[in-house]
Amino acid sequence: MRLFLAGLSCSALLMLPYAATADELNCDDPVTQRAINACAYQRYLKADEALNLAWEKAMTAMKEIDAANDIKEGGAADTLLAAQRLWISYRDKACEAEGWLYRGGTLEPFIVSSCLEDLSNQRTERLEFMAEIDG
Repeated sequence: MRLFLAGLSCSALLMLPYAATADELNCDDPVTQRAINACAYQRYLKADEALNLAWEKAMTAMKEIDAANDIKEGGAADTLLAAQRLWISYRDKACEAEGWLYRGGTLEPFIVSSCLEDLSNQRTERLEFMAEIDG
């Protein structure tokens, strides 16, 4: 389930022109602001992929908890889904707010991408933790 792609905010869409394949970029030594922005966006995309994998594992674990407790609705899986939807909204708006500090400037996409990457990495850690807990 690519729940996270549906949560792209307007600020994230601003970065799409900066999206380039990793082969086209030298992210070890980006020299232009455009390259720096594109590399930050690529790092966010990688973080989002890891987030999606962690999401699938955590949701599987929550469904197993529900099955073990014979819960059909309103259990762990439904709660995690609701929390994740709220978290996506939070992440996107929090990063959009940070972007406003540099609104219209060439640094804005870098700030937003870096924020999205950081928050996605933090959430990935929490989801991985949930996936590892045995109910």
